[in-house]
Amino acid sequence: MLSLDIELIFVVYSALFGNMVTFSVQAWYIWRKGPIFVATLLLPSWGSFSLGMMVKKE
Repeated sequence: MLSLDIELIFVVYSALFGNMVTFSVQAWYIWRKGPIFVATLLLPSWGSFSLGMMVKKE
């Protein structure tokens, strides 16, 4: 279990920073290309991530 020290602060900071970066990139793509373009990018990336997790478990 994490104590309320630097480890927990780093976990919260990295989660917030990662979400902000993801949201910013998606908003920029939607503004530049449209929502269909973003959907076509997210599906293959999610698929490769899922397949990578399944391979790692074995």
